[in-house]
Amino acid sequence: MKSYLNNRQFEILSTLLNEEGPITVGDLSRHLNLKPRIIQYNLNSIDCWLKNNNINILHRTGIGLFIDLSKEERAHILDQLSDLVNIELVFSTKERRRILMIYILEIGRTFSSTKLSLDFNVTRTTILKDLDYIKEYLDRHQLELIRLPRKGYEIHGSVAHKRFVICKLLCEEHFENKISLNNVEDLFKTKMPFKFIVDEWFQFSDIEFSLKSLKKIELLLNENFSQGSLIALFYYSIHMLKDIRKGNQIIGMEISEVNWFKEALLIFPFRKSLEEYTKIAIVDSELQTLVLHCHCQARFLGSLANIEREKSIYELFPPSNQLIAWGQELTKEISLFLNPYLQIEKDFQIELTDFLERCLTYRKYGFSLNNPFSSEIRAMFSDTYDTLEKIINRNVHDEISLFNENELSILTSLTISAINRIQQIIQKELKVILISSGDRPMTSFMKERVSNNFPWFNIIDTLRPADITREKVKDANLILTTDNICVDGGIPTIYVEPFITGMDIENIQNWILDHTKQKSIGIGLLENKGLNDLLLEENITIANKVDGWEDAVYLAGKPLIESGAIEESYLEAIIKVNRTHGPYSVIAPNIALLHAKPIDGVNKLCMGLLILKQGVRFGAKNFDPVRIVFIIGMQGAFSHQNVLHDFIRIIRAKGICERLVRCETPQEVKRELK
Repeated sequence: MKSYLNNRQFEILSTLLNEEGPITVGDLSRHLNLKPRIIQYNLNSIDCWLKNNNINILHRTGIGLFIDLSKEERAHILDQLSDLVNIELVFSTKERRRILMIYILEIGRTFSSTKLSLDFNVTRTTILKDLDYIKEYLDRHQLELIRLPRKGYEIHGSVAHKRFVICKLLCEEHFENKISLNNVEDLFKTKMPFKFIVDEWFQFSDIEFSLKSLKKIELLLNENFSQGSLIALFYYSIHMLKDIRKGNQIIGMEISEVNWFKEALLIFPFRKSLEEYTKIAIVDSELQTLVLHCHCQARFLGSLANIEREKSIYELFPPSNQLIAWGQELTKEISLFLNPYLQIEKDFQIELTDFLERCLTYRKYGFSLNNPFSSEIRAMFSDTYDTLEKIINRNVHDEISLFNENELSILTSLTISAINRIQQIIQKELKVILISSGDRPMTSFMKERVSNNFPWFNIIDTLRPADITREKVKDANLILTTDNICVDGGIPTIYVEPFITGMDIENIQNWILDHTKQKSIGIGLLENKGLNDLLLEENITIANKVDGWEDAVYLAGKPLIESGAIEESYLEAIIKVNRTHGPYSVIAPNIALLHAKPIDGVNKLCMGLLILKQGVRFGAKNFDPVRIVFIIGMQGAFSHQNVLHDFIRIIRAKGICERLVRCETPQEVKRELK
């Protein structure tokens, strides 16, 4: 029996043979976690293979697929497929290269391209192209593929780096095949010619020991690692045990930082358990490398839900001043391009600095952070990924400018999470006033219904229509009223029934979507709206001087208040934020970008500009005095991105501050900005 099926087709065929009755494409799709069109695409090859082996597959509309064989014949073919004695699987290029790398890294001897072409059922030319790709891949991981005249190829490099690359490749294969941690021995069991290697790796006792070790690590560190972290550590543990038995322990890799890691407490218990299990003395470098992987890879990919715990670790093991400075510089750049509020989002700063520390520490010893979902993250958040890549490439620090796709995807995840966190904070700070003409029980019922459906609402007061005054509602972001009344002050007002019906809940949710959540449709509509479109002449103010930076805030925002784009509360929030967090609004020499949260009083996306002939001091040592004051009113997480991109190009233009200060009219300012 010959098979020219790829691995996916092999999996589909095995499922069909295991079914005693018809099975629909939809059922196959759900069972194999594949899209129906992928199943359909591969059925032609399966049909062809079956016909070559004198087997019929029946297609019945509305019934499904059925292989026309008896139960005994099915079992016989399944045995042959499982045995793999005469089966040659055809891999995709990506899959073949990954498996080829694992194979040549593991055999530990010279190998020839001719032998590889026979083993993998491809031409020698294809193998040589694969080896060119592999050479570049290994170069990035401190390994070297050497060609020896008349002998073949060898891989030169340390045990630590070979082990790391094998584990990285296995993790990629693991996630693509969607294998659970409890069934890792199934990995590669259908793939020749290296089945004998996998059999050696996955000894039952090693699997049991490694899984118990993972639980011990979580217990000792008081951490709950993600599935990706556990899988990465599992494969590392398996290969560590194999290398220890073969006498290939890691030597000569002294990791000086280990003593500063919280994970250093793993060294003593794991030395003891490893020596008891293997009956071999474990060298220090082996244990230090294990701690390095736990610190830089596993814990970083673990849960960051308990941010207070992360903060305490951050304070107990503070990063270097240089690293903090890099983190602050990178935070400022990211906030300028994506969301200015990120600059004072403390959790993001901690996560970013933590990411830099692990990334640079790992890289120092020739490793890199791994992320099995990097391709998906890049596709899903392409705009953010591309923006971060440009920021990194422009950064002056060589250590930071070398981020690879995995590291950039992790940084993208951190940034997206922080932006979403800002949006959640905005929702939780919604100050709501209820106005009801009903009696006390009815008003209480209304309040409970609102609280149950919108638990993040901060209901600051309940009023009767007769009690309404401008002073009582001035702090509200939203008013829900059972009476058709008009409230002064421009505060959004939604009319609701006393019982808060389903239609009322939907109306409130729609308001939230319109005012506090990121909307993809809004992003699309704003794609062509740049700074010149947004910064209207009537929103540009030119003045000689102001008495203080607070006056500069009010003067810059005055035209926006008059046009109804923002409320006065927005300017008060800007002043409060700058007093609390320092002059973070000053983002370049002589230039400030004022902003607060959308919920603080932004009615629509807007921008204003104040030009001062004589500068004012904000308290920013290196950037004072400020003469150019931009103010932006943001709606949602990404609505302002295109404006910010234009803004950044402008403030980086040579001599822009001097040219703007020389302008005498808003028309001159607009011409200069163009």
